[in-house]
Amino acid sequence: MEVLFQINTIHSTRILFDTFTFMKLYLLSGFLGSGKTTAIFTASKLLVAEGREVGIITNDQGNELVDTAYLNRDRLMIKEVNNGCFCCRFDELEKQLNSLIDRRKPEIIFAETVGSCADLIATVVKPLGRSFPLEDIILSVFADASMLWPVIKGETFFLSEDVRYIYQKQLEEADLIVLNKADLLSNEQRAEMTIFLKKEYPGKVILVQDSTNEDSVRIWYSVLERFRPNEVRRSLDIDYDRYARGEQVLAWLDERLVILSTDGSASVAAHHFIRDVQRRIHKAGLPIGHLKFLLDDDREKRKYSYTTISGSGPFPEANPEPSDHVEILVNARVQADPEMLDDLVKAALLNMKEQFPVEVNIISSQAFQPEQPRPIHRIPE
Repeated sequence: MEVLFQINTIHSTRILFDTFTFMKLYLLSGFLGSGKTTAIFTASKLLVAEGREVGIITNDQGNELVDTAYLNRDRLMIKEVNNGCFCCRFDELEKQLNSLIDRRKPEIIFAETVGSCADLIATVVKPLGRSFPLEDIILSVFADASMLWPVIKGETFFLSEDVRYIYQKQLEEADLIVLNKADLLSNEQRAEMTIFLKKEYPGKVILVQDSTNEDSVRIWYSVLERFRPNEVRRSLDIDYDRYARGEQVLAWLDERLVILSTDGSASVAAHHFIRDVQRRIHKAGLPIGHLKFLLDDDREKRKYSYTTISGSGPFPEANPEPSDHVEILVNARVQADPEMLDDLVKAALLNMKEQFPVEVNIISSQAFQPEQPRPIHRIPE
């Protein structure tokens, strides 16, 4: 298939060669729910504790990001590129990189891509290498160990063939493959998956990781610091029509709402809503790429995350502390029609209002399917 969006000259919005030392950009890819944000959060805390300057850039197809809000709770240095992937919003990625450099001149920047994004070597890594004085740009691709297991065993998998195509292409272009959430499987399963990955993707660095474990994450970023990419990095041979079909199988829903009460029941109602949305999607038989909630009850922010394979962590409390004001941010990535997904969430809201004496204010809401990816730059050689 002919790809029409290719250029050989990259024009940066603003290059700051004179004002900062060379930095390292650690790019994270991997399918929805593979644990990229958790790895960044754990690594950033450890690096900041060592006195190192760290920046973070998050990315999503929508404009209300749970991950950005969650990471912001610890006052990390964060920027975001929303309403499209890094490749299709490359100018915005450059802008946010420059903004981080202006503020702190970080030694390390973690940049997390949309979970359904691929072809990053050609559309992000190579263009950035031409426009920014980066010491290294290293691509870690995360794979949820429990999601990968059915692929290895040849069992029926819940995602479509086109979504699996994206999943496989992500792994194909990795510098490092991080087999994440490996703590959920047995030693024998982890060993079998490692052998499989080494055979399928020869020459790749394979790491087995639990991104909630600080010692495990230390190994990852110590490998990143020692890693040197090949001088010649091959761009993917990728079918953009098939890539687009894979993205459009998934419905994306983002919603921000506030629950108010006068008797402290807003917090109980919020937790009921989270469980009900997950239950309704499961009952409808809709595969979940990623379903994330950020709950802010004015005391703390808590993140709840579900996938079809991995389940949830942690589950909402049955009896939370009373609160009259709770804000919820919802990010749902589900194999469904956007209108159907929107209807399920609305039904859960209606059910909550019928069961609890609360008022609900919807601040923002959108349900959509991503447009066909059209990178601003693509360097095929």
